[in-house]
Amino acid sequence: MTPDPESPSGLDLEALGGTERDRTSPARSTRSSSPDPGPLEVIAFAAENEVAAGRRLELAAEVMGGARGRLTYQWMLDGAPIADAPDRAVYIVASAASWDFGEYVVRVTDASGSACQSPAVRVGPKREDDSRPDVSPAEDNDEDNDADDEEATGTNG
Repeated sequence: MTPDPESPSGLDLEALGGTERDRTSPARSTRSSSPDPGPLEVIAFAAENEVAAGRRLELAAEVMGGARGRLTYQWMLDGAPIADAPDRAVYIVASAASWDFGEYVVRVTDASGSACQSPAVRVGPKREDDSRPDVSPAEDNDEDNDADDEEATGTNG
C-alpha cells in the first residue's frame, strides 16, 4: 500500500476504495484478471493505533481473491457491528471520541457469499507528547539535593 501524503494518516484511500468526499459509491477491491482469483482474503488492514480525541480516524482494508462482483464490508468495534459504518473498504471517523477507541475488525463478503475477516487492530487515545527527556523523579530531585548540600556545607564546585 502506497502512503498518501494528502491523507492525515498516510493511507492511500483511492487505492482502498474511495475518498472521504465520496462515501456512498460502491467499494472497490484489488482484483486480478486471472480466471481463478483464489480465496477471498484481507491482505492489508491499516489504521492509526493512536488518535487524539477530536482528530480524524481512518481505517482501511485491502482485499484480494474471491468471486467477481461487489464486495460488502461490515465494520466492527469491540466485536459489535458499527451501525452507521459505510459498506466500503474505508471507514472514517471525522472527529474521534473516547467511544471510538477499541478493537476494530472488518468482515468482507464476496458475491458468492464467501467471507473473511481482518486481523484486529486496537486504536486508543494518543498520549501526550512530553518534550522533556526521560528523567526519573529521583534523578530530577538529585540535582536539587546537590545544590542544597552545597549551600549547607558552604562549598561551590
